[in-house]
Amino acid sequence: MMCRFFVRVKDHGVLCFFCAIAIIVFVLHMFSVYERNLWHHTTGKITYVKEIRDRNFMYTIEYMAKTDTAKHKVRLFRSDSSSPFKGQEVGLKYRKNDIQDFVLLGALKYMPESVQDKS
Repeated sequence: MMCRFFVRVKDHGVLCFFCAIAIIVFVLHMFSVYERNLWHHTTGKITYVKEIRDRNFMYTIEYMAKTDTAKHKVRLFRSDSSSPFKGQEVGLKYRKNDIQDFVLLGALKYMPESVQDKS
């Protein structure tokens, strides 16, 4: 009698454990889908670069938002090992809800150093 009880508890415990794992995986998947939908990706062009400290740069980037056709500007600060330059095309991502929340994804194309204009 006691042995059957423990077997049933063990079987139900294993079932509950796997159900909990499935629920956790589902919740994490839905959260990642929701988080991914909050971000817009776009491209922009660096219009101004200034090195503030050793390998710390201030960029001014012009970009087109997905929601309208007007050009926007954003100023970003980033520590960068590659030397950014004026006119370089970069990738940006920004949040739908807060247009001030930007992430500079990196350069999309590079030009030779002789063409770079570091003003």
